[in-house]
Amino acid sequence: KEVHYWRAHVLEDLGFAPDEEVDKVAWIPVDQVAKHLTYVQDLEFLERAIALPPTSPLIILRHAKAVKRSDFTGKDDSDRPLSGRGRRQSKIITEVLEGYGIEHVISSPMRRCQETVKRYVKQLSATPTLVDAISEWGYEQNPEDLDPAVELAMNNPAPTVLCSHRPVLDAILDTVARLGGIPKNERKEGIWSTKLSPGSFVVVHRAFELDGTGNRVGRENTVKIVASEHHVVPGNQES
Repeated sequence: KEVHYWRAHVLEDLGFAPDEEVDKVAWIPVDQVAKHLTYVQDLEFLERAIALPPTSPLIILRHAKAVKRSDFTGKDDSDRPLSGRGRRQSKIITEVLEGYGIEHVISSPMRRCQETVKRYVKQLSATPTLVDAISEWGYEQNPEDLDPAVELAMNNPAPTVLCSHRPVLDAILDTVARLGGIPKNERKEGIWSTKLSPGSFVVVHRAFELDGTGNRVGRENTVKIVASEHHVVPGNQES
């Protein structure tokens, strides 16, 4: 089997009910963990994790499954909504964004993108930032506006999701990788592929250079991608 680990912190403890596999869950301070570990390799792994800088996620999300262009009867493609499958995917996406502690939502103004993050925005009691530059139409008309828009998102330390479209993902991810210090020859295809299915996403974990008081040092060249992930959202079934 393949196992993935995340270094995280607790946002909320919802309690735990014992089951047939787990009797108890306990949160233990880092400096007290060593005495609870059985294997030497676990302690070594913990030490490596602690040595990593704190990070903030930026999620690059392709909107959930939309109604097919050929089936859409509206006048403007920007009004094309999510399909039934897409609405089911949006529920899953909401849970994922909650798990990453997303605080800031950036979306293409197109309806299918807004509907993808609508449920989470409502849960967050926030207003999404709508950016023309990351929409299909906006990128097609003014491609030069994309880099500055993505750079603003990349340099914002808040946990952020950016919801866009398949034709724009190449440019978005290329800018994110460049700003985060990941050259093209180091971008793993399984993670940095822009062939995302509807509702799927790439997560980059960004570390920011901070001063002694916890504030960012300057505004440029102070963000670095420590790790990245590529996830295919469940729920692509027709039924």
